[in-house]
Amino acid sequence: MFYLTGRFEGSGSVMRFQKRNARLRWFLKFNQMTNIRSYYQVEGEDYLYGCGDYFRNEEAMASDMSKAQFSAAFFKLDNEGEVRWYIEAAGVNPGAQDLDQDRCMGISFDTTSRKVSILLQAKMKELRYHEPGDFYDTVLAILDESGSIEKGVSISNSYIKFDMYSANQGLMQLGDAYYFAGWSKGYKTRMQTLDKKD
Repeated sequence: MFYLTGRFEGSGSVMRFQKRNARLRWFLKFNQMTNIRSYYQVEGEDYLYGCGDYFRNEEAMASDMSKAQFSAAFFKLDNEGEVRWYIEAAGVNPGAQDLDQDRCMGISFDTTSRKVSILLQAKMKELRYHEPGDFYDTVLAILDESGSIEKGVSISNSYIKFDMYSANQGLMQLGDAYYFAGWSKGYKTRMQTLDKKD
């Protein structure tokens, strides 16, 4: 099997092709998903996990992306294109007058624990009730195979404007460790050259 995931005709879409002749076997388009930003195919099993976001006001997206509101979305498919579950996650921007903007930037699956991990980039007052503002927080959540959340952690820092815009396929799991990255506006690093005698 091989899959093509992404966006087609304005919607998050998955296509499955035959490997031997590249013919399309089936095509799935999510009506309430705009982009698929990350996916994980479970090797040797019949499931594909994916996540991304859903633009809730398409008219703003067409005219001015800065006014778009979106929520995070994630799903589980079987190899025949049947949706086993679909979840949309959205919060209220703690910046009061600012737009709701939540995205799922990474998804992974651990074959040992049978757990799904998702990485959200979120603007949610439910997470940021101290020092509210129009900032992204990072949320790592662990789900079971049925899509139920078992635990999660939010990583918040009011002083660092961190986001993961460039981090599609942005989560990697190795054993019990999770790796992800992004970028922060307004910070820079300085290199210092040392003399050889130092």
